[in-house]
Amino acid sequence: MVGESSQQPLTFNGNRFKITNNCTVMVFYLTLWHRWKSLSKAEKVTVGIWLLVTILMVIKSITNPSNSTVSDEYLLGATRWLAKDDLYSGPVGFLYLPQFAFLYSVFTPFPLWASEALWRITQLLVMLLGLVAFSRLMEKPGENSFVPLLTVAVICISTASFRNGQANIMMLGLLLLSTVSLVHKQWNRSALFMTLGLIVKPTFIVYYLLAGVLNRPLYWRLPVGLLAALLIPMLFQGSTYVLEQHQNFIVMLEQAVRYGENGAKLTWAHFFAIFPQITGFSVSSEAQQLTRLVMALLTLATAWYASRKYPRVMAGYYIYALATCYLMLFNPRNETNDYALLSVAIGYWIAVSKHRFHDLKYHIFCWFFVVGFVASKYIVMLTPGMWAWWKPVMGVFFTIFLLQRLFSQVEIGPVSKARYY
Repeated sequence: MVGESSQQPLTFNGNRFKITNNCTVMVFYLTLWHRWKSLSKAEKVTVGIWLLVTILMVIKSITNPSNSTVSDEYLLGATRWLAKDDLYSGPVGFLYLPQFAFLYSVFTPFPLWASEALWRITQLLVMLLGLVAFSRLMEKPGENSFVPLLTVAVICISTASFRNGQANIMMLGLLLLSTVSLVHKQWNRSALFMTLGLIVKPTFIVYYLLAGVLNRPLYWRLPVGLLAALLIPMLFQGSTYVLEQHQNFIVMLEQAVRYGENGAKLTWAHFFAIFPQITGFSVSSEAQQLTRLVMALLTLATAWYASRKYPRVMAGYYIYALATCYLMLFNPRNETNDYALLSVAIGYWIAVSKHRFHDLKYHIFCWFFVVGFVASKYIVMLTPGMWAWWKPVMGVFFTIFLLQRLFSQVEIGPVSKARYY
């Protein structure tokens, strides 16, 4: 009857009960309580840590919304989108696809502090979904949860990104969700996450191409995703404006790459920025481009090798980690805060060394990478005015470690079962 609570019969121990809407809510809370009780002490502490991070982000957004933030650039792009103005102003400012301005426009009706807080919370939720899914994927039956140690690695390396509201937090979550979906052969879901990743940050293209080449079922799904991403904004702002902004995006991208190669080197945190910051020697743009091309082919070959040598779970990890290492070292616009994308790749070895290898020395060694990234702000004091060179050095160290693990690890499945695609 209209106006009455819907009721559903429930059988429990041979007895039939009627569950009202209020009772359904009670069952929901009891389920949450049961789940909370089942968590280990470390997992409960982890929940508390993420709640604290959320509270601190909200407080920052309320008390100081206009400082230590990059969200103002996102908001500017969204405002220009709604006004049908040009989104781009050269190699600085808004450096994202038009679709990102379209998506971020949902935050424009709110006051500045609220839009800052909602954006950070949205990013955090996506990242946590990816973190938990990735942890469950990588854990073996009976092992302790990897989430607590992954959390420590993420927070230590990504603090500035959380504070600034940078999109690399959401990109990290989409990288992890894409990896999990690919391992489980959830092709449509993978294409969705990868398309969203490209929209959130164009540098997602490295993983997008690498995973796309190695997974044949994505050959048609990814183009369909891109087509949908192109057409949907046209329903709101028309085809002429949307296509014009894509043309402007390409022009901006070319300018941004040249600016990263030839502009001021003191703040970039890629491989070629190491040399001018500590030796005064600059690598030419031509040499940088050639090196990036060669390393891209080597990264593809290494990822293909991993997809043949390892079972799907480890192959998925290596493809994510290799793509991220390449991005950190050879993106001409890479910044220090972008190394947040490596945090889970590093945290995995911290968790494995403790919960699977049970090797204290190896566990301490793996913490070296986290400590190295955290110590960056102090180490660069050795070179006043040039403060971005240490993180790419740590990126090189971790890449060497990753390759050593990839080519020497003995936990291999039969070749016939180890293919990634």
